[in-house]
Amino acid sequence: MARRENPIFVTCLGIGITCTAPARLCFADTGACRPVDCPAGALDEAEPCGKDTNGGCNSNPPVFTVAECGDTVCGTLWIEDVVVDTDWFLINHGGGILSAKLFSQFPGTCYIVDGIDGCNPFPVGDVGCSENGANQTPAGNIDLPAGEYAVLVKLPHCLFDGIPPDVLCGNGCNDYRVEISCCPWDVEPMGGDGIVGITDFLELLAQWGTDPGGPPDFDGDGNVGIVDFLNLLANWGLCP
Repeated sequence: MARRENPIFVTCLGIGITCTAPARLCFADTGACRPVDCPAGALDEAEPCGKDTNGGCNSNPPVFTVAECGDTVCGTLWIEDVVVDTDWFLINHGGGILSAKLFSQFPGTCYIVDGIDGCNPFPVGDVGCSENGANQTPAGNIDLPAGEYAVLVKLPHCLFDGIPPDVLCGNGCNDYRVEISCCPWDVEPMGGDGIVGITDFLELLAQWGTDPGGPPDFDGDGNVGIVDFLNLLANWGLCP
């Protein structure tokens, strides 16, 4: 949980947002928000609107939801009065690639955060973005040493300008799903199955020549092609 002037929420982790957020959230008069699927077996954040159960380094004392590589988490994000919800998921990472992919009904951002020990947080890797149920770019997607990190889901700080402070809480557009992965080549089924194999190859073929804003564009050049195919083959088999 953070207040609008909180420097951790607004300034430090708001720097470097590369996607463009809409000027306002999805209000009821714009039609129903696109639903966000929550697959069976997903971790439920279980945070009702107006309650903060995993405010991480924005809480005193810090409180995190523990998650693992391969987890899909379904949760909610909200604003009420001057209070802004931030959701922090603690990952004990064994080393290697760490990424998170956000799908949210609202314009949302997602970060891989270092500096968790002592709560001096700073983002590492790419900033993840999502809106209207669709992922734009994954977060992190970076090779990291073993250690504790957090996946942070929050609103873009630019949305606070001119927006009523209670607009999100209870407006029916609070839901998100975040897929945490140490194996970005495992793109199918949704949330991964722990194996890089034929279903992932078929998804790569289906996306061939496109820019999906993330996997299976593994090299991040804006085009699914031969380098991504070779990348997938090099990581064929069980995820690390």
